[in-house]
Amino acid sequence: MSVSHVLAILTETPQSSSRDLILDALPYITKTQQEPLHPFQTEVLAMANELLDAVRSLAVENETTCVTHAADAAKMLAENSSALHALEAQQTAAGVVRDGFSASALQAEEAHAKAEYEQSRSEANKALIANERNTLEQEQANSAKFMDDGWEGMDVHIVTAHLLSIGAEPALVAAVPQMLAVQVDQRGPFDNLTCRALTFSLKERADIVESLLKEIAKREKEAASFALGAWAYADVAGVRAASAAEQVANTEESLQSLKTELAQCKKHVSAQEKAVRSALVQEALAEEKVRQIDQAAKELRSLTEQDVVMQDIVMQPTLEIGALAKATDLPSTVLASPVSSNVGGC
Repeated sequence: MSVSHVLAILTETPQSSSRDLILDALPYITKTQQEPLHPFQTEVLAMANELLDAVRSLAVENETTCVTHAADAAKMLAENSSALHALEAQQTAAGVVRDGFSASALQAEEAHAKAEYEQSRSEANKALIANERNTLEQEQANSAKFMDDGWEGMDVHIVTAHLLSIGAEPALVAAVPQMLAVQVDQRGPFDNLTCRALTFSLKERADIVESLLKEIAKREKEAASFALGAWAYADVAGVRAASAAEQVANTEESLQSLKTELAQCKKHVSAQEKAVRSALVQEALAEEKVRQIDQAAKELRSLTEQDVVMQDIVMQPTLEIGALAKATDLPSTVLASPVSSNVGGC
């Protein structure tokens, strides 16, 4: 009968005199299994059983610890995986929110740019109207000295230059120098006609300038109102654009924070998966160790059971020999001596 499993298990136990005795004796006990065991051999087997029981208790305790550890690791892995899935969902939601704010920010920026363009255009229009008004006011001021025959006695070049500036009839401009060269009381019908035409032209242009100035005043008022509205619109659009940009920055910061947390969570899950695999390996090793110890205990039980069988086989011939000795009147001790020698195991 082999006791290889027993020897393998006991070899791994801490060194002691009793362990060494068992390891040395077990191989010889298996060699004498054709005879009943000697009491010393029986004691060795009992010691081996006790040692195996102690080893098995420790192995079962270690197996229980490994099972518990594996269960705890699996539970923690499930919790980390659940947290990972939750963070992934949060990251997706945060990305959607960020994209929404980004779209709103883009629209706000476009609206702000359009508002600033309208504001700039309104300011340019105001400046253009102001230039027109200044030109007309300057013309009106220059024309004032020519009104009510104020041109009488003026240098002819000044008068003709003014007529040209206000767009007078070219024929009138050509006739004025001749009319001005003649004294008032000596002017003929053509000169008087030229004089009336000059007065009418100056008056007509003055009326036109006055009308234009009134119209420009109205346009300036409208332009100022539009510019004020454009400025307010641009200001509001700028505030909205800034607010939208801030929201995008905040959501982007939150998204990056979630990404960082998600990366850490993935590391934890990966580490926990390794821990679970290691715990399962340890649990399997612990189970295998208990199985090996049980196999070794089975080998020892086989040795003990075989010894009981051998004792029964030996005892039966002893009874028969005793009966024969009684029948032949021979001393039973003589007949039993070979059995006594076998019981000794030597």
